[in-house]
Amino acid sequence: MAQYNQLIQKILNEPSSEVYHYAFGQADYFSITHAVESRPWLVLINAKGMMETALPPDDLQEYISKNKHVLLGKLQEIVS
Repeated sequence: MAQYNQLIQKILNEPSSEVYHYAFGQADYFSITHAVESRPWLVLINAKGMMETALPPDDLQEYISKNKHVLLGKLQEIVS
């Protein structure tokens, strides 16, 4: 569990992580993506800032396009 938490922290603290908006019904979510050890990971956060899940999708680009995520930019561009 400690390694999982460290991985999530690494993704959320990496300035080059990409941030996407994902609308599900009337709820807004934000996906933060970054490759860790050459494997793409996605961290899903709700509009209140609570993490919902983190996973390494089999195909990140397919997951992003299938679920209609909209790229907002790099984490460093959004959070200052």
